Amino acid sequence: MLKAELIQRSPVRIFEKSIHGGLKAGEIGIIAAPSGIGKTSVLVQIALDKLLQNEKVIHVSFTQHTDYILSWYEDIFDEFTRKKNLDNAKDVKDELVKNRVILNFNQDGVTGEQILKSLRALIVEGSFKATSIVVDGFDFSRTSRERMEAVKNAAKELGISERTLYRKIKEYDIK
Repeated sequence: MLKAELIQRSPVRIFEKSIHGGLKAGEIGIIAAPSGIGKTSVLVQIALDKLLQNEKVIHVSFTQHTDYILSWYEDIFDEFTRKKNLDNAKDVKDELVKNRVILNFNQDGVTGEQILKSLRALIVEGSFKATSIVVDGFDFSRTSRERMEAVKNAAKELGISERTLYRKIKEYDIK
């Protein structure tokens, strides 16, 4: 199977259709569910879909181990290639890896401003023109609406417009 076919047949196409084409400038998509349901898996599939389309992705993780996130990328990509018999799988994988950055933060040890400074450094000063940011494991019950507005504004400022900013949350309440 060719990469273009894999993109076209991705379940993400169905998801995007259900939300009328995806997120627009400054919009944030939130995936909420109890622990162990598959939120990280969904986020990685969304990120892989963007990577397969030659877009750059920053995966911001608030989990303790980045190897956990890396193993999701490896496992899901390997499953794609096994089930779909992807042509040039090694070359495609190499391309995906160079277009992905994984940042890991401890929510207790970092401020929102420090995170945004890191993102700006990558996207603006580092010329890593990410079109998608995936945030995994952030506890929204420990933040405010004002902070969420700051994130939306930063997404616009960083050029994450008409693209995606997805977040996995552990709790349903936002203060």
